[in-house]
Amino acid sequence: MVQLSDAEWIVMNLIWSEGPIEAATVIEQLADGNEWSAATVKTMLHRLVRKGALSAEQSGKKYIYK
Repeated sequence: MVQLSDAEWIVMNLIWSEGPIEAATVIEQLADGNEWSAATVKTMLHRLVRKGALSAEQSGKKYIYK
């Protein structure tokens, strides 16, 4: 069972509601409202991939999370 922090749940809920989503869109939608830097959001995305909660695929210079 994957353990998620409250912040990681916020990221997951956005991705579940939006479907496959670019990292830039996740940052845009979450960074300001939560007072998170872009680096913080990227760190959470990478952590969620390592935990197996998300998958990521690279499309050119963009990363798509699902």
